[in-house]
Amino acid sequence: MQGNGTPPAGNGTTTPAETSEGPVLSADQARDLTYDSANLRSAQLERMNRVVAAQRLLSMAHPAAYQALSEALRSGETGTIEAVLVAMSSLDRPPRELLGAAVDALRNAPADIVDRLAFAIMRYGEQAIGRIIALATDRQLPVPQRLGAVRTLPAVPSRETAAALMEIANPSRAEPEELRRAAFASLRRLSPVDHGTDFAAWTAWWQDARPKSREEWSAELHLRGLERVSALEREIDDLGRRYVAILRERYLELPLERQLERIPRDLDDTLPQARLFALDRIGVLLRDSVQIPETLRSKVIECLNDSLRPEVRRRAATLLAELDHPDLPTLLADRLSGEPNPQVAIAWLDVLSTRPHAAALDPILLWLLREPTAAAAARTLWHLRLRLGIPETDLEAVQQAARDAWSAFPSPPTARLAAILLPDDEASALDQVLRGENADLARAVAEGFAERGRIAPLLDLAAADAIYPFALRAATLQPPTVDAVRILLQLAPKESQLPRWEDAVRSLVRRLDPALLIEVDDLLAAAPVASLALRDSILAGVILANGDGQSLQTRLRLLQRLVPILIEQGLSLRAYEIVRTVGGTETDVIVAALRFETALLAGRFDEAAAINEDPARWLTVLSDAVARDPQAAARLRTEVLRRFASQMNAETSARLRSIDERLAARVGPSEETATPRQ
Repeated sequence: MQGNGTPPAGNGTTTPAETSEGPVLSADQARDLTYDSANLRSAQLERMNRVVAAQRLLSMAHPAAYQALSEALRSGETGTIEAVLVAMSSLDRPPRELLGAAVDALRNAPADIVDRLAFAIMRYGEQAIGRIIALATDRQLPVPQRLGAVRTLPAVPSRETAAALMEIANPSRAEPEELRRAAFASLRRLSPVDHGTDFAAWTAWWQDARPKSREEWSAELHLRGLERVSALEREIDDLGRRYVAILRERYLELPLERQLERIPRDLDDTLPQARLFALDRIGVLLRDSVQIPETLRSKVIECLNDSLRPEVRRRAATLLAELDHPDLPTLLADRLSGEPNPQVAIAWLDVLSTRPHAAALDPILLWLLREPTAAAAARTLWHLRLRLGIPETDLEAVQQAARDAWSAFPSPPTARLAAILLPDDEASALDQVLRGENADLARAVAEGFAERGRIAPLLDLAAADAIYPFALRAATLQPPTVDAVRILLQLAPKESQLPRWEDAVRSLVRRLDPALLIEVDDLLAAAPVASLALRDSILAGVILANGDGQSLQTRLRLLQRLVPILIEQGLSLRAYEIVRTVGGTETDVIVAALRFETALLAGRFDEAAAINEDPARWLTVLSDAVARDPQAAARLRTEVLRRFASQMNAETSARLRSIDERLAARVGPSEETATPRQ
């Protein structure tokens, strides 16, 4: 905030920091005190800057600051008094140090500030009544001094204040007419009726009102009080917005270190908008990768207990989630049961849904059975069930809560929760919701059924795009058997659903006994929807799993199944590398044959020659490769000629010519496929 006011200099006066008792102020605090005191009293400054100065003095809570504020209240200058009163109105309770000054201010306060002053004094309640009545009824005081007190009395509605006003308005008391008119005006403000200046009518009202209890007085004045409070809240909100705008500009001028020092003070500010701004500022710094000190994190935790502004509690929880505070789940769980505001509870529940904690179970169940929060609690309980599970000892209570919530507050979150938690015989009643016209509820039930693996009703409706993903999910959660794979093959996907279907197949097959994979691969090979890449990823994944859960014999059977699949995809080098990972003395023949074939097709000709140098065997591999990998076959043919041209006889030359014809049909004629002469 920039101010035009400057402290007076060279006038021989002492600053409040020099004359007041209390803790010794630092040099910066003393400078701020002097600066803000001067700004508060400066008529040249804009109204909002003077209010900010008063706010800063109040936030110091130091005797020297209260002295400066008391002098401002007694100044008799409208703008100065108003700035202090607006600053005081943002506090949840006014400081007792300013009561005497506020009452004294009535002695010479301008008429246009009396109402604001009255409201400030009203907030002191019982502490102020006697002092105001004494001012109003003291006939030794000049009339102008008594007028302020008379105008203030309605601010503390009670039998005592009404009695004092009736006394002053009584013509037999012979009060000055100006005071009597003020008393009648105050009676109109204090009571729910308006009898003008008719003292007889007021007397009749008073005879009826005097015996009433405090509760009856409160009921009559409730509506009038609401109107006044509402108007004041609107003004405070407006001032708060303007104050935050100034505060934002001030932060932009501060280096990072000073911002981190300043934020704790703003988190303690009596103005809610300032506290919210401070929380937002921490979020900005966090997203700018600034390290947030532990002391500041502790201040944010304190904001979870902010009793005045629900938005502060909500924002603090969100910020702690961004800070990834490790104790956040337990902090929220501890406070959740006693949180009075449903909107704050919803925000906290949303945070807990991303960080489930067993300690939150009981408070979640409480909010699950309340109408504004049932959906949020159902979402949180859903995630708790998925990540942590429900203890057997709590299951019955949780099922009952889910049953009641779905019955009382039907919504997608409560439907999903009921679908995953209710016993099988009750869950079947949700089948009709699955087939109903409400698409959102149907999807929610489908998701609940999927996570518990209840697949039968989902298979019947899997053709619907909205249900299909949940049918897949339910299929992957079935016990890992070949029959479960058959169920997935029934769920033949559309093209757009193919990646999700393949993921579901892999997820299920990973849990199968490796000894069953040959049978599974036979099923996949017969299914048009199953690609070579899918079969490759399944078989290779098991083979390369370092032999876990499988015998060497099983790995070899899978390897013999995998190699042709890789070759057909043009992945001979990958086949060669996988074959090299498997070995054993009792399997030398099988491994050697696979290594010879894959080495030839991968272009590792010297290694293949070390295994077998028979041209006939090379031609056999070449002949098979023409159909499966023509490019690899073309490279291999060139190498065969280079190595064995001089050894060719009529039989091998005839075989090569036949291979050339087939290869030319696949890749076209070239110099490489010209058959050499004998």
